[in-house]
Amino acid sequence: MSQNPDFPKLIFRTASLKPTKKNQELQANLLSLFPKKRLAIFEEMHQQNRLKQGIDPMCAKMSFISLMVFPFLMPDIFKQALNIKTSAEFLQHLAKQNAQILRHGLIANESQPSQDA
Repeated sequence: MSQNPDFPKLIFRTASLKPTKKNQELQANLLSLFPKKRLAIFEEMHQQNRLKQGIDPMCAKMSFISLMVFPFLMPDIFKQALNIKTSAEFLQHLAKQNAQILRHGLIANESQPSQDA
């Protein structure tokens, strides 16, 4: 997304349109970008004991979306106040760090028990 940083804003605006017939068609196309199998990944990880103990799969899904999407939707006034410049290089670096946060904060490993241990 670092190559098209405004794409998430377009998705957000499209998803937020009033429910007219034409808008519902656009929104249906938008939802096709999110296959149910992809959306079920955290439930699957929970069933396979791959999430850390106490991690709610629905909250994990929301955390994932927040980490990956909010940087693109963050209002410019907040970026300016925090002195954040969202260059392609910065967004790549952020994506790697977010992956580490997810891996270490949500996903169980052999030294830490999963939710059923």
